[in-house]
Amino acid sequence: MARRRVELRIIGQRIKELRTNMNYSQKETADFLNVSIDTVKNWEQGWNYPRIEDMIKMADMFECDIDYIFGRQEHPKREFKAYSEYTDL
Repeated sequence: MARRRVELRIIGQRIKELRTNMNYSQKETADFLNVSIDTVKNWEQGWNYPRIEDMIKMADMFECDIDYIFGRQEHPKREFKAYSEYTDL
């Protein structure tokens, strides 16, 4: 169980970071997502993780890319380079 908790921890860390940066309480987040406050607490502590439907709602709520919540990118919003930077044109 400890290994699984470590894998889930990044999701919980990101949820807490986004929530606090937007000044939302756990209760407000839970109400928006239609889940219990204990569910949000468990996500943030890495004991459980949200359903994909809830993660999509969170991405909308926190105005960020879902890849950021998953820990797959460093910034909440994907930054796109100019086309010329990719093609050298």
